[in-house]
Amino acid sequence: MSLATLIQSRRRRGARQVRATEDDPAALLAGGSSGAEVLLGEEAGGAARQPLLAEIAERHRDGNVRALAAAQLTDESTLARLARSDGDQRVRAAAVKALSDEALLAEIAVKDGDCEVREEAVRKLDDPALLARIAGSDMAASVRKAAAARLSDQASLAEIVAKDRDWRVREAALARLTDQVFLAQTAKSACDWRTRVAAAGKLADGVAIAKLAVTDPDWQVREATVAQVVDQGVLARIARADPNRHVRAAAARGLTDQALLAEIGVTDPDRSVREVVVGSLSDRAVLALIANRDRDRHVREAATRGLLGKRGAP
Repeated sequence: MSLATLIQSRRRRGARQVRATEDDPAALLAGGSSGAEVLLGEEAGGAARQPLLAEIAERHRDGNVRALAAAQLTDESTLARLARSDGDQRVRAAAVKALSDEALLAEIAVKDGDCEVREEAVRKLDDPALLARIAGSDMAASVRKAAAARLSDQASLAEIVAKDRDWRVREAALARLTDQVFLAQTAKSACDWRTRVAAAGKLADGVAIAKLAVTDPDWQVREATVAQVVDQGVLARIARADPNRHVRAAAARGLTDQALLAEIGVTDPDRSVREVVVGSLSDRAVLALIANRDRDRHVREAATRGLLGKRGAP
């Protein structure tokens, strides 16, 4: 029996079980999770099934089944009970996803003991003051990140970038920031290279970007910012002189000067940089020279593919 046939067979069995127990929910409540799959399908939907789904969500012994049922409930009072008091965080999270009561969502976002439930609630909040408070105080980085991702107040976002101890939260806040002065300062002086990369990615000042690509002490920042540089002179300087092969390769990808590409393709000490350059060369004489003389087989093969018009082929 194929996997597809097995899945279809299990779905049909689950559908028959749900249909057979619609008039006797206790039979399904006392069972295992064999009918769970059908709760995800069309056969479980519709207003007529809501009472059965509510009973399953509140009384079934399997938490996963209760969560599946809760996800399809529409009754706010039932969802509120589940979101507040179910002992299984999966059920509470599923109920929160379906809730629309802003006051209750705010309560859960602050008080629930499970960070995944709080995160689900935060994702549905719109109150900027509450979001700022959660982004600045929740113990879980995932919750603070979710709150930061919904903020738009520039002062609150800047404070998160300046103070939060987790780079992922700072990154989420930077994604919402538009203040170019603050972004430039962060890209230049933040202690963590990931934060500098995130800030640099929002910069519009080409001069500031080029300076980071040349001078930042971390190669990850230089590599990320090189992709934003358009000045061929700056790219040439980096491709020739940066001490890190990843940065030189990134700069070489942006070069258009065939003479310079030929120089780097012949002289760079790292084979990965030479291979990148070969992919941009059009001078057949230089390609032939590299195909015959490069000390690395991968570079020679790349040059040969270029001569044969088969760039990109393995």
